[in-house]
Amino acid sequence: MHLQRLSVFFSIFLLTLGLVGSFVLNPIAEIDSEALSISRDSQGQLIGRLYVPKNTPPPYPVAVLMHGVNAYKQMMAPLGVELARGGMAAIALDFGGSGESYRIEEEKVEETEDRQLADARAVVDYLRDRGDRFDRDRIAVVGHSLGGRIALKLGKYDPEIAATVVLGMGGEATPKMPKNLFLGVGLYEQLNPPSEAIALLQQAAPQNYAVCINSERICGNFEQGTARALEISPSTDHIGEPFDPYLIRGVTQWLQQAFGVSQPLGFPKAPPLIVCFLAIFSGGVALGTHLFWRTGLPVRLPEIREIYRYCVSWLLGLVMALQWGLALLEVAPRSGAGNMVGFGYMLLLTSNYAIARNRAIARCFGVPLLYLGLLAIAFIAPALMNGLPQAFANPDYLLALPLFLIQWPLFWLYNGLLKVKLLFFPIYSFGLQPSWLLVLLVTIELLWPGITLTKFEKCASWAIALMRRPLTFTGMGRWNRRQGAIVLGLSVVLMLAVYWRLSDGLLAIAAGQLYVTVYLVGQMLFLPLSILAIAVRSRPFQAMEGRIVALTTDTQTSGQTGGEG
Repeated sequence: MHLQRLSVFFSIFLLTLGLVGSFVLNPIAEIDSEALSISRDSQGQLIGRLYVPKNTPPPYPVAVLMHGVNAYKQMMAPLGVELARGGMAAIALDFGGSGESYRIEEEKVEETEDRQLADARAVVDYLRDRGDRFDRDRIAVVGHSLGGRIALKLGKYDPEIAATVVLGMGGEATPKMPKNLFLGVGLYEQLNPPSEAIALLQQAAPQNYAVCINSERICGNFEQGTARALEISPSTDHIGEPFDPYLIRGVTQWLQQAFGVSQPLGFPKAPPLIVCFLAIFSGGVALGTHLFWRTGLPVRLPEIREIYRYCVSWLLGLVMALQWGLALLEVAPRSGAGNMVGFGYMLLLTSNYAIARNRAIARCFGVPLLYLGLLAIAFIAPALMNGLPQAFANPDYLLALPLFLIQWPLFWLYNGLLKVKLLFFPIYSFGLQPSWLLVLLVTIELLWPGITLTKFEKCASWAIALMRRPLTFTGMGRWNRRQGAIVLGLSVVLMLAVYWRLSDGLLAIAAGQLYVTVYLVGQMLFLPLSILAIAVRSRPFQAMEGRIVALTTDTQTSGQTGGEG
């Protein structure tokens, strides 16, 4: 089948699959959600999203969901959806300095923990003051990463907390506090490996901790608040823990038992809904780009073609402005409008680039896919190094390895899109406020269609060319200009990677521990960069790249000939 027709068919398939899946899996018949603003004394407002079950009368048992470093409440939204489907309420919270909540100045890690602990207490107090809606005797705290540390502290200090759930974080506990402790961790966890969760469980259940690891048996009992369990998910790493179906189901069942809720559970809908969202996004962008590109192919005159480029750009810009306007008028949901604006910007980028490159479009999109695959392999390698030794020691874990390899890029991509959305719309729960960055990026594309991806392509080609140049010394301890440029380019890549990891929060927590910091930098920065450098310079990879270029060029040429005939 012709490569172009195959790509169109695959785009339509992805789009249809995503739309049908979203319709079938949509939990709107089971739950309601709303934005909340909670006062934090003189600090400002904490913004959260509340999920409640439709078929359960208040007062609801409720869980406070807390994200990790440099994250946001959307990270915990899948868990909130499933808890509501299970007959409980959940509040996904933006800590101060994150997401939409109050702004803060720079502070130390210790100060951050104290402030976030006060944020969590403010939310718990908010719930207790509304006894008509929430059951003050059935409140739980759930946290991921640094949010897990906050949940653990709050559960230990507040004896009225009915249950505590910690995902992807170690810490300290006793056999009695916090009450009804559930620990969840990914087998491929990079920051806090399963051994740390096992050590925490051993503190909380010193006599029989081994029997409540990945088993139906529970240490202690819920009525006395001494229930303990550990779930090691064989299908996730640190970033994917809040999205992982194994852990979502385990947390939901645990809180149902702690709260005495007997509502039956089905398979979690939130994780496959993430896949459906990505399918709609990627399929829609690919199909829209192809349609705009194909429509412009018959245009031969350069002047008319330039007019067509600007017509496409301004049409997409107008659609994005219309979506924003509908959200301001409260005709369209704010979150959905924000998603549509982000989709429109991506379609603007790819369509402008496709029209600008015209005949070379297949090659221009084929080669980047190869490098995206290489990036995925390079950055999944540290996670596999963490988990595979335990997987081989326990062969049952290996059965979920294919699921991990499928989930990992999808959940990381989804996490990245959530971050981009927050960059584009710093306020979206109470209003829809675009950032200056979004306005600047859209304006650049409207004035110079195709410039963003074209410049990015040139920079990427330059960096790859530098990585492939031979490293030869000229004299004792002296480098020539070419080698200096290579070192400079690799240093820029390293600094960008360090910034990325710092923004993920994976290094910030360990900043005060030299050994852990060195280990994380080596495993999560230098190892992936080394894999990238070796692969890009290898002959097999270059041969593969050459075959893709030849295939897409031949296919493009045959398509042009057929079309012109």
